[in-house]
Amino acid sequence: MKALTLSDTRILRYTVDAIKIAFQFFFKLVLASNLSTGANLGSLFGSYIENTTNNTNELNLAPCSYFIAVENKYYNAECGFLSVPENRNKIGSPLIEIPITKILSESPSDLEPVFWFQGGPGSKNNFNYPVDGLISNHDFVLVGYRGAEGSSLLECPELRDTLSKSKKPFLSEVSLNSYSLSTEACAKRLTSEGFDIEGVSLNQTVEDFEYARNALGYKKINLYGNSFGTRLQMIYQWRFPQKVNRSIMVGVNPPGRFVWSQQDTQDLILQYSSLCNESPFCRARTSNLVSTMWAVSKNIPDSWMGISIDSDLINLVTFMGLMESASTPNGSLSLSAPSVLDMWLDASEGDFSAMAFVSLIAPFIIADMHQWGHSIAMGASSLDYNQTERDYKDEFLPKNTIIGAPFSQLFHSLSLGWSTNSGAAAGSNAAIKSDVETLLISGQLDGATPMRYARDELLPMLSNGHHVILQGQGHTETFWNSQTNARSTLLNSFFSSGLVDDTLYQDQIIEFDISFGFGEVAVFLLIALFVLCGVMILVITKLYLKCQKRSFRN
Repeated sequence: MKALTLSDTRILRYTVDAIKIAFQFFFKLVLASNLSTGANLGSLFGSYIENTTNNTNELNLAPCSYFIAVENKYYNAECGFLSVPENRNKIGSPLIEIPITKILSESPSDLEPVFWFQGGPGSKNNFNYPVDGLISNHDFVLVGYRGAEGSSLLECPELRDTLSKSKKPFLSEVSLNSYSLSTEACAKRLTSEGFDIEGVSLNQTVEDFEYARNALGYKKINLYGNSFGTRLQMIYQWRFPQKVNRSIMVGVNPPGRFVWSQQDTQDLILQYSSLCNESPFCRARTSNLVSTMWAVSKNIPDSWMGISIDSDLINLVTFMGLMESASTPNGSLSLSAPSVLDMWLDASEGDFSAMAFVSLIAPFIIADMHQWGHSIAMGASSLDYNQTERDYKDEFLPKNTIIGAPFSQLFHSLSLGWSTNSGAAAGSNAAIKSDVETLLISGQLDGATPMRYARDELLPMLSNGHHVILQGQGHTETFWNSQTNARSTLLNSFFSSGLVDDTLYQDQIIEFDISFGFGEVAVFLLIALFVLCGVMILVITKLYLKCQKRSFRN
């Protein structure tokens, strides 16, 4: 028998294959343990309902418990299902069921209940943030999002599979067309299975909230939400102003702003460049962050240690990170501006391990970040991607910007495959005047819902509007995970009396020093896998030699 031989080339190839498998497995663990993107990936251990009751023709609530994981606390609640028409625009439309949860006020109070609107789209209307004392004096109501929960779910495994297996480059014309075709296939399959996808729209979701308010017997309600949820809030208070007491919107998304501008992102990078100059740690790594990122963008290699690097995925993840100015406290590997900028600075120093790691895991992040059927249906029911006079493809191509508009490119391709425009109406294209007392809360460094749109497009339409801009803060996760006393004071004072008390807020300091970023994870796994491969080779060699000795004896 021949002696066992393994060439260096084969060892490297086997090692790289093992690294890829391990990275993919590691990503799934990270996602399950609360990998945060700021754009609402959700958590495996998020809020959930116990002991709900299913009633088909009316709203009958039964006692239940509602668990808020970030507080590790159960709240007394009442849960049930509300029957609503699948499509109110069609006579005789069948009924679907959406879950209703009423978390009970902890003390008797005449204050109006708070109706929550979660961000997304593409997620359930759960609440897993600090309650900040609101439940002490208010009922807190969660109305399920049609298409994302309840009896009618718009799942798109076709698209999820295509996204997770997409070939480089991720945003090439071929790739974008494949996403459109997968979305189209999903819509056709859902329709053939009996789903009326035109019924999943912004307006009909808002009508579910009004149906729930009436069924619960509330005369007036408070509206409270973040990100995508603020769009639903706007439509509700435009359509049913007499039913609204006050409204608080965090990370405000006015009409038209499901489309992300590449210039807004470039301007945000410029702001971070200035902040970098104020940080001794960041300033020691680069004298000009913008110039450094420009130089890196022109010289990204095709691979690192045999792992392919896709600049489209780097840009997508960079945009996702720029949504938030700080990592979440419990995030094992949180996406934030400091973490993605650290990746670019590593690359400027010749270390592309973080970019390789991100290129490997990003398809899984993107494939699992939304319930895509619901997400696309919500977008298709607005006019954001349905304005025929706009050349979206040309608009989204990078033009003198470092990362362009990668999310807009992706979402536009998805909208092309979902041909229905289901009920674009109230407030779909421009803000409408409102007299409702409204508090807008924006982070100065919010990359998902830039604060200038709340200030310039929505605030002028609010006769009783207020706008608080939080310095150094990003999108919603930054808001929920910092300055607890200041946040609680701001929220409770406005809902109870209409007073805007932001006096406890201090400027948020940006921490550029990332102790365990993407690059550190990549190198750690690489070393571990080299050791593992070495051990495996030794074991295989030992077994072979043992078998060889036996063969000689025979």
